[in-house]
Amino acid sequence: MKIVLPLLMAGALLMGADADEKNYQAALSLIDGKEYQEAMVKLGAEIQSMSSRADAAMYWSAYAANKLGDRTAALKQLAALQAKFSTSKWANDARALQLEINQASGKKISPEEQSDEELKALFVLGQSGDPKAQELIGKIAKGNSSPELQKLAIHNLGIGGKRNGAILEDVYKSASELSVKKEILHSFMIMGDKERLLGLAKAEKNEDLKSTSIHWLGVSGGREMLVQLYSSEASLKLKKDIIHGLFIGGGAKELVQIARSEKDIQIKKEAVRYLSMMNSKESADFMAELLK
Repeated sequence: MKIVLPLLMAGALLMGADADEKNYQAALSLIDGKEYQEAMVKLGAEIQSMSSRADAAMYWSAYAANKLGDRTAALKQLAALQAKFSTSKWANDARALQLEINQASGKKISPEEQSDEELKALFVLGQSGDPKAQELIGKIAKGNSSPELQKLAIHNLGIGGKRNGAILEDVYKSASELSVKKEILHSFMIMGDKERLLGLAKAEKNEDLKSTSIHWLGVSGGREMLVQLYSSEASLKLKKDIIHGLFIGGGAKELVQIARSEKDIQIKKEAVRYLSMMNSKESADFMAELLK
C-alpha cells in the first residue's frame, strides 16, 4: 500500500495538471498512432489559445497535415510558425520540414531566390539526384560554411536516406557546435537510422545531446532501444527523458514494466503520469490495477 498510494496520488495530481500540456501530449500520442486528423483538432486548440506550446503545436499540426497529403495547409502553417515565432527552436525545424515538403512535391527552388552563393549551389546540387552531388553536399556539411548553410546541407543529407549515415556520423564526431550536432541527430531521425541514434546516445557525454538522441529515438519508435538505454542509465533526468520517449513512441507495455519495477517513487509517478494519457489496453489495465 505504501507504493500504491503515492501512485494513486500521482494519478490524482494529474487531474490538476496543466490542461494545455495534457492536450499537447495527447496530440503527440495520436500522431504516433497515425491518427493525424484527431491530433490536428487538439493541436488546433493549443494554437488558438496561444499556449506555451503553440510553436510546437504549429509544427506538429503542419507535420500531420503533410501526412494527410495536404501540403498546402502544411506549408501555410509552417510559414505562420516562422512569422510568429522566428526565434523559437521550432522555427528551424519548420524550415527543414518546409524544404522536405517542397522537395517531395517536385518543386524546383530557384537559386536566384537565395542570397548566399554557396546556398544557391546547394539547392542546385540537392535537386540533381547525382551521387557526386551528395558527396559535395557532404563536404559542405563538414566544411567551414556558415552555420545556416551547414545545417541545410546536413538536413539535405538526412533526406537522402541511410546511405548518407556514415558521412553524417563523421561530421557529428568532428563538429564542436551543439546546434550542428543536434541537426545531425534530427537528420538521423529523418532517415530512420535508429541504430546510430542509439550508438550516439550510449557514447555521448553531453547530457543535452544525449537527451536529444533519446527524444528522436522515441519519435522513431525505437522502444526496445530506449528500454536498453534505461536499464543502464543512472541520471534521473535522462530516465525521465526515456520515459517521455517511450510515451511518444507508444511504448505502453514498456512503461508498465518500468512502473512495476522502478524503485524510485518519482520515476514511478512519471511512468504512471504518461500511462494515464495513453489509449491502449496495457495502460488501461495497469491503471485499473491501481484502483483495486
